[in-house]
Amino acid sequence: MDLKQLGWNSFFEANWHELNQESCVPARIISQQRGLWRIAGEFEECWAEPSGKLRLAADEGADWPVVGDWLAVALTPQSDHALMYGVLPAVFAAALVSSVTAFREDKRKFSLLLMPSASKICAPWYD
Repeated sequence: MDLKQLGWNSFFEANWHELNQESCVPARIISQQRGLWRIAGEFEECWAEPSGKLRLAADEGADWPVVGDWLAVALTPQSDHALMYGVLPAVFAAALVSSVTAFREDKRKFSLLLMPSASKICAPWYD
């Protein structure tokens, strides 16, 4: 299966290189059931489970991967099972952070335009 059919694009490609997981391949979660995740990638489909590092991160408060997330996975020699080693940032999350940051900056600028200086509030006749 082609990764682009699963939604792979330049955003994920750039984040993939930042993960630096040489022994892993990209995969997308297509379903999740009782501690196992069904993933798809160029290898077709298989079941995956979290690596020890991913379990530890979740135990310490990190979110578990969800359907639609892109992962760095290592396939077993039989390619019928995989271990999940990392989760790529989601486009939605990146867009949300960017939007919130832009909103805060715009709100701050807007507030400065509307808010008169303190001296004009306390003494409007004083310039």
